[in-house]
Formats: sequence, C-alpha cells, structure tokens
Amino acid sequence: GGHDFSASTRLNTRYNNYWIRNYFEKKLGDKGSSGTLLANLRYTHFNNDYHSAYREYETGEPDNPFENHHDDYKTRYDALFGEIQYMLPEKRWGQMYAVVYGNYKKSTYLDTESDFFQKNGVAGTAIQYYGYLGKFYTQGSVGLNYEYSKTQSVDKPYSKVNPSANIRTFRYLRRNLYVMLGYRFSTSLPMISQLSETNQWRDNHLIFHGNSNLQPYHTHQIEAGTNITSRYFDGNLSLSYSINPGMICSHFIRTDDHILETIVNLDRYNVFFSRLAATVKPLGSKVWTWGVFVNFGRVYGRGPEYEWTSYRFQLNASTSLMLGRWTVQLGYQHPGKVSEGQLVRPRGQHWQANVMFRATDNLFVGLIVKKPFGKDFRDSERTVHTSIVHSETEGIIKDWKNVVSLTLNWNISFGKKRNYHSPQYDNLDSDTGILNKYNEK
Repeated sequence: GGHDFSASTRLNTRYNNYWIRNYFEKKLGDKGSSGTLLANLRYTHFNNDYHSAYREYETGEPDNPFENHHDDYKTRYDALFGEIQYMLPEKRWGQMYAVVYGNYKKSTYLDTESDFFQKNGVAGTAIQYYGYLGKFYTQGSVGLNYEYSKTQSVDKPYSKVNPSANIRTFRYLRRNLYVMLGYRFSTSLPMISQLSETNQWRDNHLIFHGNSNLQPYHTHQIEAGTNITSRYFDGNLSLSYSINPGMICSHFIRTDDHILETIVNLDRYNVFFSRLAATVKPLGSKVWTWGVFVNFGRVYGRGPEYEWTSYRFQLNASTSLMLGRWTVQLGYQHPGKVSEGQLVRPRGQHWQANVMFRATDNLFVGLIVKKPFGKDFRDSERTVHTSIVHSETEGIIKDWKNVVSLTLNWNISFGKKRNYHSPQYDNLDSDTGILNKYNEK
C-alpha cells in the first residue's frame, strides 16, 4: 500500500554587494586635435551565504526526519576591471580607436571542512573603426582576448588566447530608410557559478549542481535588418542566425539512485531569432503613440544523449499620451514563452497603467497600478519533451494583482553634463558564485 509522508525543500541565499567606479577622460592637443584618452576602473565586492536542504518526515513529526540532506557555504568575491582607450581625431574616412582592457576576479569558498579559492582573469586588446566606405557606413572591431582560470580544488587551469571580430555595415536607401548586414565571432567562458558543484536539493531524487569540466565555446552569428522612420510610423525588423558549437546548456543525467540536473557543453546549438519593433504616431508627433514589440525564435540543440527543437514567442504592446507635464502609459505583456536551452518558460500575462506628473525638469511624481481588475500573476517553467526529466513548475504571486504604488523620481546631477566619449566594454559583474569540487560518495 501507499505511504503518506511530508517533505520540505528549502533554498536560502543572501548577499551584500559593494562597488566603486572611477571614470577619466582627457582631450589631447587643442580641443582633441591629438585624440582623446579615456580610462575606466571598477572594483566590486560580494559576500554570499548559501543554504540548500531537503527533508522527508512522517506527517505530524517535523522534528524527526528520516531523510535529511543539506549543503551550506559562504563565498567572498572580489573583482577588478580596468579599461584604457585612445580615440584618434575624426577624419573624412572615419574614426579609429585602440582599446586595452582586463579584469581580475578572486573568490574564496568557506565551509565547515576546508577553504579554497578560485581565480579568473581576462586581458584583451582591440582596434575599432567607425566611418563611411563609399556608400556604406561600417562599424567594425577585431581583437584578441587572453582568458585564465584556476582553482585549488580542480587541477585543470585554463589558459588560452581567443580572437574576436564584430562588423556591421549599413546602407542608406533613403535618408529615413537603411538596411544592415553584420557578422560576429566571440568566445564565452563558463561563469564561476556554473562551475560550482555544490549540491542544490530539488527533492530526494533530483539534485542540481554545475560542472567543473565545462569548457569555453565559440559563437558565430550573422544578422540582417532594416529600419524606417517617418512622421506617422517608425519600424525596425532584425533577423539573426547563430551557431554555437560547445554551447553551455542544462542537461539531465540518470544515476543509480537519483537524477542529476547539471550543465554540459553541447554538440550543437543553433538559434534563429527575429525581432519586430513598431511605433505608430496617429497625430504625427510623440504626443500620442502606439507601440508593439514582437520576438520569435527557433532553437535546435543536440547534447550527449538526445536532441530537441523548441520555440520562443514574446509580445508586448503599449500606448502613451503626453500632455504638457502629464504622461499616461498603458502596457500589456502577452504570456508567450521563452526558450532557453532545454527549458521552456511561458511568461506571465501582465498589464500595467502609469500616470506621471513632471513637477520640475528633474522631479517626477506618479501613480503605478499593476494588473487592475486582474487575477494573480502566474509564471512557469517546463523541460522540452525529449528530456529524461519531464517537469513543469508554476509560480503564483497573489500579491501582484491590483497593486497600487506611488513613485518619486528626482534626478540630481553635477559635474560635466556629457562625456565626449563612452566606455566600450561593460564592467558590470553579476557572477557571485564559486566552484566547489564535489566528490560523489
């Protein structure tokens, strides 16, 4: 006969994040006649606490579990990013830039048994060009990246130089209409958190952790697009196709006593993606606008044991009315779905109304209403049908409906109002995880 029992799954994470950034810009010569020098520096620090547990116990006896699994650890994470860029003076043939950049990360893992550290670094240089070549406007860059990763727990340091290339060419058919063709080649390293092999207990038979043997992968992407602007209509259509051999993706492995959800390098991962953005201006100005944003994609993946095809679809629509100091906005999000690796995530249906009043040039006050007259907010996730694990998870947020909130936006600015140039590389860092080599017992 059956056996009734209760179970609980607990996952707690907590972190503190501190960062400081400095930006420097200097025009050389008479008003930049000898070029412009830019420097960009950022330091980031994280403290991260993690706890994952799964318990099974007889109903009514929560203090006496017959299954009790848990993992706890803390991490201390520091990252330093720097960039130096030299921009040549603008010429008739265009403009060129020389960039040198790099970052260094160190993470320290703390638990009850042993401590260890992870080091990860990137250094690179690139030459960039912007300008007209005949009737074509071209943006392009070529460069080299040196990438390094080492940890005490896995004796497999990674050290490699990878090339990068990115070029986009625009041809204006009319002043308000252009077509674009582009190509991009890049290399992606696994994040420290993807290398982590600390267990996360989904239940007693499904465990998740990363993969310390992940390798970097390359991406080849071609793209094409067109854009038109006019008094009553603005539109942008873009198409892209990417080939990602070795793409890092979620994967399920069946073992003797449980199923492991982990991350692997795939044999193939190809993505076709299209995006349409359109704005209608019935009055011929921005006083009243209607906007629509549509994404459609097809994903094909092939891993060590099976292959799959999935799709993504997103639709957002909005309208805005601006009358003097008043702005009224209405927005709608269609459920649709997003395909990411082997996971399909149908999005929640959502609508929202905003009313804003501009008291001064820098002070805005307003009212936001989320899902007026609507039911609860639902979001979900499921695996593709060929996966050995068929699961579907749905989240229901009761507090999301009929939310009314006040907003205050006050912009305070000082110093130089506008930089002559801007950094070429994003120095933000969201990787707060750590590698923990887990030995199966």
